[in-house]
Amino acid sequence: MFVIQVTPLIRGTKLESLSYFSSSEYPIGSFLEVPIRGKTQNAIVTESRPVSTTKTALKAATFSLRKLPHQPDPVILPESVRNTANELTKLYPASAGSLLFQLLAPDIRNGTRLYPRTDAIKHDEETTPQILTARIDERYVAYQSFIRTTFAHRGSIMIVVPTAVEVDYAVKELQQGIEDRIVVFSPNQTKKKREEAYQKLADSTVAKLIITTPSHAFLERSDLIAIIIEQSSSSHYVMRQRPYLNHCTALIAYARVSGRSILLGDIVPRTEDEVRRRNEQYLTYGEDAKRIAFTAPLSIITQRDKPKPEIPFQLFSKELIT
Repeated sequence: MFVIQVTPLIRGTKLESLSYFSSSEYPIGSFLEVPIRGKTQNAIVTESRPVSTTKTALKAATFSLRKLPHQPDPVILPESVRNTANELTKLYPASAGSLLFQLLAPDIRNGTRLYPRTDAIKHDEETTPQILTARIDERYVAYQSFIRTTFAHRGSIMIVVPTAVEVDYAVKELQQGIEDRIVVFSPNQTKKKREEAYQKLADSTVAKLIITTPSHAFLERSDLIAIIIEQSSSSHYVMRQRPYLNHCTALIAYARVSGRSILLGDIVPRTEDEVRRRNEQYLTYGEDAKRIAFTAPLSIITQRDKPKPEIPFQLFSKELIT
């Protein structure tokens, strides 16, 4: 027997968590149908423990737990998202279940739709974050090149921007020539546009460019191999309520556990990102070896004459001067 703790996915609910007992164990991140006040509602599992570890709490409780109906094949969050929540527990004083709930898109948190069933794939890209510091017009030129390179490898790419206004700007700057490949998630979308975005996201016949705010940044797609965080130092990436999650930090962890490359772009990076770059923990995007370009070919002159005390020292030989 197991004690299953869930968070209901109901619009406007004040129920933070409910506990049930079950003969089956459900992993954290499973989506179940649970009985709540005579109705069946969707919920996400945030904790699962054997009854043997909670005997004292169960005996002291003033209520009895309801039995959870057996559900043979529930939708489970991809392993990459669950591992991201586990990594974030090392940085934030919150449980993996509560962090998972914060990573869900608003449509899923309020019960409008379930998390799409996807098969997560562990990729093998360079997961060390890369820093791009440049003006916004120069950054978007670099993004266009990065997108073309990613498409050439038959991979999808996601660009995350801090606000809905930036979504519109990113679409305008990046859509030329790839209009049919763009998937947009924005808080300003209508219900119809949001449904179309989910349908495009589910279409895996061709690589896509996903432009979104942090709210939909953790929707898994199997061919996603690169992530761009535009304006990475923006304060809009930090949640305004507990656990005050910084989505930049979460996306870096997400890229690391899923084997994806990640690029942080801004005119001035976050202080901690700059420190890590100077300590060579992060890379600099587009940093190539600088070479001096001479207008004429160079030839090596072998100096055979020996120095003479009566002749003053000269840095340039006569052959070079003449």
